[in-house]
Amino acid sequence: MSSIMKHWAIGFALCALAGCASYYEPAVVEDGLISNPKVGWGGYSIRIPDGLALIYPLPDDEVSERALAFREWYDKQANRYSGDYYNAFTERFLLENPERTFIISFLSETYELPVGWTMMNSVDATYFIQKLINRKKVVINDDHASSEQVEINGRPGWRVSGVSRPYFKKDGQVSDYEGYFIIGGLKEAFWIEGYGAPGTRAELRAAVRAMVESLDVKGLDQR
Repeated sequence: MSSIMKHWAIGFALCALAGCASYYEPAVVEDGLISNPKVGWGGYSIRIPDGLALIYPLPDDEVSERALAFREWYDKQANRYSGDYYNAFTERFLLENPERTFIISFLSETYELPVGWTMMNSVDATYFIQKLINRKKVVINDDHASSEQVEINGRPGWRVSGVSRPYFKKDGQVSDYEGYFIIGGLKEAFWIEGYGAPGTRAELRAAVRAMVESLDVKGLDQR
């Protein structure tokens, strides 16, 4: 077990014993902009690409069966891989194009890390990030998905491209997959990922990239 894994285990145990009050608040969606000033040093914002509609979260009576089914599927697939990290705060948004041929998921996660990204040694950071990338390949059920390191608005990130295959279904529908994992300014990180019908990869990739490039992560000097 690496040193950072030991810190996580201790931190999780202390949180369970003493109880950890959360100071996080849910993000706000206004004029096509998702923002949360309580995440990281000074918050984040990300724009919903033109033409896409927010389908989750919405008031209960407005959430479509399609959005609920996607969330249920995603949670079920994610549970196939047990992570050895603790999420202090998570929020997810689902977007859909008018033709209903693809869905984009935006996920903000804050981890219970002993130190922030900039203070973490390279070995522990690499280990943690690779675990998350490998976990994503398990979730989409594509061991051959490609991954590459990228830089998004000055933030380090990774792009994963492949397909999403249903588990245990011989003739299950396969979806094109395009996803980005981006490191935040403190202990947070973001996933922007799209799942589309076969043949929509070009449009899907463009929409995901547009959303990725709109991500604005505030630093310590920008609060």
